[in-house]
This record gives sequence, C-alpha cells and structure tokens, in this order.
Amino acid sequence: DFLRVLFDKFIKETNLTAIQNHLLEQGIYLIFETAKEGTKVDGVSLKVNEKPVGAMSLRLKNVDSFWFTLLHELSHIVLHFDELNEPIVDYFEESSDLDINKLEKQANKLAREIMIPNSIWRTIKTTRNLEDLASYSKLFEVHPSIIAGRLSFENNDWAVYSKLRAEYKINYEIIEKNKIPVYSLNSDLNNILTGIPCFYIQLPINNVIFKAIDLRNNVFEDK
Repeated sequence: DFLRVLFDKFIKETNLTAIQNHLLEQGIYLIFETAKEGTKVDGVSLKVNEKPVGAMSLRLKNVDSFWFTLLHELSHIVLHFDELNEPIVDYFEESSDLDINKLEKQANKLAREIMIPNSIWRTIKTTRNLEDLASYSKLFEVHPSIIAGRLSFENNDWAVYSKLRAEYKINYEIIEKNKIPVYSLNSDLNNILTGIPCFYIQLPINNVIFKAIDLRNNVFEDK
C-alpha cells in the first residue's frame, strides 16, 4: 500500500519536498499553500484532466495534524477518485466524526488505519498516562505525536496531550527561508471555492517547471 510506504518512510523526518517528489513518482501532484489568517480550509483533493491533485493549507502545524490531513486527502484520491471532478474541501477541527458525510468518514478511517493499524490500536487505546504513551510508542514504533493525536480525538479531550503534541511541529517557514521549490498556489487556497478558474503550481522537476491548472478547461497547460 503506497500510503503506508509513504507514512513509514517520512514520519521520522517530515521532509516536505521529498514527500512531494515521492508522490510525484506515483503520479500525484501535492500542493502546499501557507494558510491565510482567518481561513479554515485544511485540505483539498481534486482531479484535473484525470490527474490527481492534493492540496494542504499548512494551517495545522502539529506533526499528527499534518499527517492526518495529508493521508486524508490522499485517501480521497485512493477511495473516491471518480468523485473528484468537483474538489472535496476539508475543514478539520478538533472534534468528533459527527455530522460528516460517508466519503469523509471513509477517508478518516483509512488515514487513521495507516497511522495506527487497528491491530495495535486495540492496545494503544488503553493508554492511561504519558508513561504508557511513551512505552507503547517505543514498543510499536509509532511516533508519540501520532498516538497523542489519536487519543485526543477518540477521547474528545484535546487538553491532556496538548503539550506533548506541541513539542512536534512541522517547520513550514523553511519553505520560504530556503526557497525550497515546492508546489505553491498563486492565490489563497480558499479561492478554489470562490470561482477562481486558474491557479499555478510550481513543479520540482527539470529545474523547476511552471504549469497552470485551468479548472475551466480541465487541462494542464504550460505557463
């Protein structure tokens, strides 16, 4: 399963450019866009000219939130590709699975299974304290932030492990600081929802090639 390979390969060191290149080899375009203040879009999945595209707003900075968002959007691509003629837009809040549709529940289920397989979750869910969490993290080789995030969700208690989760964050500033050639949207990710027909992505191949996604004509074009 390429999702599990992706997760296992990059969870210890979440290298954004390497993740994009890895997915590009699978034929999947991954876009990162810095979240605008006040917006709550976390991820988008869609297809353009039958090409799968995932986008993340980088609003949530904890490692567990990053990986859940990424795997959730990729799960839509795996499970719901035929449904992606219209973008699926996701807003993740620290809440339960209530009031979400079938497609979202399916993507949530697959993402969680990739991060913590059900076979070991049966044990991990008995965690009572930080000592238990550290022990299970070592025993099952699961990142502590991933366990903390899952426990927080399942117990609907985001306070108890908030300090631990805050210790593990993705450094998004490195994108601008080091001018990493990652995919980026010309405009706010939220514009996808407001009828803006075109946005551009920067592809880290062949010394950075620019392409345009035209949502009106549903084609890729050279810029």
